[in-house]
Amino acid sequence: MVKRLIKLSISIVVYALTEIKDRIYLFLGKKLPARRVVLYYHAVPEEELQKFLQQMDLLIRFTEPFSIANGNCQFTAGKRYSAVTFDDGLSETVNRVLPELMRRNIPITIFVPSACLGEHPPWIIDPMDPSLKEKVLSADELREVMGKNELVTIGSHGMTHRNLLSLDDVEGKREIFQSKVDLERLLAKRIDLISFPHGDYRERHLKWALEAGYKKAFGTFPAYFIDGGNIGGRVRVDPSDWLLEFKMKLLGAYRWLPWAIAVKRKLRVLKSFSCLRQEATRAEVNESGSRNPRQSEK
Repeated sequence: MVKRLIKLSISIVVYALTEIKDRIYLFLGKKLPARRVVLYYHAVPEEELQKFLQQMDLLIRFTEPFSIANGNCQFTAGKRYSAVTFDDGLSETVNRVLPELMRRNIPITIFVPSACLGEHPPWIIDPMDPSLKEKVLSADELREVMGKNELVTIGSHGMTHRNLLSLDDVEGKREIFQSKVDLERLLAKRIDLISFPHGDYRERHLKWALEAGYKKAFGTFPAYFIDGGNIGGRVRVDPSDWLLEFKMKLLGAYRWLPWAIAVKRKLRVLKSFSCLRQEATRAEVNESGSRNPRQSEK
């Protein structure tokens, strides 16, 4: 709770500073860029559906929905846009939210692990996680979702949802390449987008994704969506988010997080290096003392 409040407080400050900067730009006669944020969900339990719908109504109020699959979409300078994505393709969640999104004309991209269709998500190990009761969309459900809804895009989420950093090169390549082949064969449609499972990847994984034929890959770091570039950031949202928290995420105010995480990692490295130096110094002192016992006695 404390961390959550700290993140929200910092994000409010970021939003306020951005608003001040924007007003100065407008006063000087400069155009503001179109700002686009991609959100990602995992599950929407039945008891949290109303909260999710409140978030979608807020989304429509403050931004214009767009599809990350539409690379030719024209964006107006100064306007705010947002895209909704779901990782994992959980059947009950998709069937629960899809009619509401279609009613609001909100496009949705669903990232699916191709080797887990119709199965309970094997990557969820917490027995209390309500998503454990759900199943990934089956092959028939996936075809039906794609056939009935023009606002739906399907993307790859690997084959088995395994973290790519835990796999060797052969397995990592297979997760990226074969999932595209499987989904294209199933849906008879090009699969141009991939979301890396757990948001973890290295440069080689992005390189393989491009070699496989994906047009864009997505991680889980908060950032504005930009044209061009091969990797896109997304902001995690949950139906349980406070409305103010959701609004700040929607408006891009959480984009400071990757910078903070990078700084934190550097500090950890420096701390580790400092500890190693201290241990080395102690070892040298001990070794010196053992070589000169008479001096130590004095």
